[in-house]
Amino acid sequence: MYKPFFYKRFILSEEGADMPIECGKLFSIFMGFEGLAGQMVGAYIIIMLYSHGVDKEFVGILFSIYLITVLLLDYPTGGLADTVGRRGIHALGLFLEGVSLLLISIFPNNNIILTLAFIISGIGFAMMSGSFSAWFVDEAKKLFDDSEAAKKYMEKHFSLSYGLNSGLGLIGALAASFISTLSITHPIMIGGIIYLLLAPTLIILANENYGRVGTPFKTVIEGGKITIRKPTILVVIIAFSIIGSSFMIFAVSWQLFIADIYKLPQWSYGIIFSIMLTAMTAGSFSAKYLTKTFSYRIILPAILISMAFSLSLIGIYQNLYTTITLFIFIEYIMGIFRPITSVFINELIPSDVRATILSLYSTINSLFSSGGSYLAGHLAKMKEYTLLYLLSGLITILSISLLIKPLLNQKKNNSRPQ
Repeated sequence: MYKPFFYKRFILSEEGADMPIECGKLFSIFMGFEGLAGQMVGAYIIIMLYSHGVDKEFVGILFSIYLITVLLLDYPTGGLADTVGRRGIHALGLFLEGVSLLLISIFPNNNIILTLAFIISGIGFAMMSGSFSAWFVDEAKKLFDDSEAAKKYMEKHFSLSYGLNSGLGLIGALAASFISTLSITHPIMIGGIIYLLLAPTLIILANENYGRVGTPFKTVIEGGKITIRKPTILVVIIAFSIIGSSFMIFAVSWQLFIADIYKLPQWSYGIIFSIMLTAMTAGSFSAKYLTKTFSYRIILPAILISMAFSLSLIGIYQNLYTTITLFIFIEYIMGIFRPITSVFINELIPSDVRATILSLYSTINSLFSSGGSYLAGHLAKMKEYTLLYLLSGLITILSISLLIKPLLNQKKNNSRPQ
């Protein structure tokens, strides 16, 4: 039967396939559109709240409320995803995220509704975190009998997915720059609508997969037991979560830093954010090539040391052009970090509790990030940016010390120099 030229690129060629689109491509496409919505929102949500009279410290409190909600629900929703279905839980999370953003855009001056919206967003994120990557990893493993082939496939599509996530996020941020000239709340509203549309689309296009058979509660308990029995998993989770708090400090503070120190016009934030996302896209795509040349035990310490130095330098040397250059470099590092750590941690986790343990990771990450968010808001209110970024650099250095043993214990891969 004739198939159009684009069929093999985008559509499965096997007759009777479970899904109309290959799992890696479907995962990458959805990650891209989630990035489009997320970065359209991320480019303006903090400055939008600030411009509507929300106190800077309360901005930090809102993000802390969001992260505490994730902290409380992330781990149990991971168990729910493993038993009820990962696709369905991720789709429900997309829907709740969309609802929360619509509430924020419609009621930016109402602190009670803002608090409710950030709680709903936390519930949505708790459902989204871990569920989709667990879905993809297990779908990918069904395609290959050879574990090394499956790993290379995952590395390729994690790199592609994060590249598309930040690449389409770049488009979202650029679009937000123009949309914000009509109203600074519009990027938030449109981002919410995109999330709402993605939810039913995922249900239609993806099949469902599961982890452990049983009740969510038993799966959560078993996931905790496995994590305790395998301390390497717990150490890696804690180390990556410490890094997450450093990322959160940067994410919450960079717009406030520019507003307080350099007094740039509102339209410029979308442009700067777009350039930063371009760097993240480049980092995500380059991760695949870095892993062909270097092992994780070389890449991770190198990028984290660079990250710590760059964060510290932002606080010490406050010059507009230097600051923007460092912002761009930090985003490039983040772009490398995400796909590499996704593969690294998934290799440690058993398949039947994958979403559960990934949600535990997200829970612990939220605990650390909520502290980072509050710290960023509190020190930004006092304009203590030098102290804030020096602390962020020190936090990143601490994470490296925890990763030394897990990286040294990494299984030797003959295809990469050690």
